[in-house]
Amino acid sequence: MQVAHSAAAQAIHPSIKEPAMATKADLNWKDNDLYYGPRKILRIVRDQKYPNMWRIEFPDGKLSDMVNRTRAKDAAMAHGLRMIDPGAYRKQA
Repeated sequence: MQVAHSAAAQAIHPSIKEPAMATKADLNWKDNDLYYGPRKILRIVRDQKYPNMWRIEFPDGKLSDMVNRTRAKDAAMAHGLRMIDPGAYRKQA
């Protein structure tokens, strides 16, 4: 688990840096499952009625809207990044 270092700690020792923000390179696909390290965080599933359409299955069992497979994978990556590091992907006001 990464711990963010305070400004005071950085002032004491300048080599202390904030942990790097998670990126898409930290996420890996195995078939239709999206992994962060050894942990499966999301998956995409075929729609039951329209087999060429896909949905993201969230950890609570809810499903996203239907999209094509490429978009489902891209959206799952974006959701996965927000799940891993929610503060880093918060919109700036």
